[in-house]
Amino acid sequence: MATRPARFDGQFYASQANDLKEQIKKSFLSKVGPQELPPADKSMNEELCAIIVPHAGYQYSGPVAAWAYLQASKYIPKTVLLIGPNHSGFGPEVAIYPEGSWTTPLGKNSINDELAHKIADQGFTLDTSAHKYEHSIEVQLPFLQYIFEHEFNIIAVSMLDQSLATTLKLSKAIANAIKDNDVLIVATTDLSHYENDKSTRKKDSELINKLLKGNIESIYKAVARASISACGVGPAAVAINTCALLGAQDIRLLKYETSAAASGDKDSVVGYSSLAILK
Repeated sequence: MATRPARFDGQFYASQANDLKEQIKKSFLSKVGPQELPPADKSMNEELCAIIVPHAGYQYSGPVAAWAYLQASKYIPKTVLLIGPNHSGFGPEVAIYPEGSWTTPLGKNSINDELAHKIADQGFTLDTSAHKYEHSIEVQLPFLQYIFEHEFNIIAVSMLDQSLATTLKLSKAIANAIKDNDVLIVATTDLSHYENDKSTRKKDSELINKLLKGNIESIYKAVARASISACGVGPAAVAINTCALLGAQDIRLLKYETSAAASGDKDSVVGYSSLAILK
């Protein structure tokens, strides 16, 4: 079975294990981050269904992502299902990685091929080509490997087609496949791209408000109406709808910020948010 190597180490995150651990640690302790290292307090009774996180270079979005990963560190899932947008355009409309493993400088995670095939059997494609040059899922793995001391396997789902119809179909397929399993969903999207900070915050606030309400159709209407350039609306909506089907509808905003916090450039920014969905 094939191993997918790290392709974006040295670009989005550090290529050496010790440097990468320090980079992630700084994300947690950053003034934009939660200023707390995992593991978080495990005494809470809330059950986490999903987190929604950004996927830019760690220097930009790492501190925002750290808020969701601190929340996730309270749990010990056997499988993490990752859903990200397809930026490259390669592969089918929805691509589910079939088997093997993924590696980063922090280790290796095997694919849960049984659950991957259960999802694919409901009208989707097993495929590796869509994942070959895609960064959005890969950049989540080091954070997951950092917060979880136990072994966990993964499912990787890349969405080229992020239409409402595909989102609804995919979320039903995922819910059917994972309902009797211990699975944490990690969906990834960045928000508005390359507008000024004021405009970005206004548009992102509208989108986040729709995400928090959990109405999938309203999310898509808001994106179209305000021309919001979030790249992973589909993955975020799949996480929300899948969790709703599984009985989890408590959606919380953990952190929002723009790239201006790291770059100082307010003329052209990208918006980032971390959300959690709990039962």
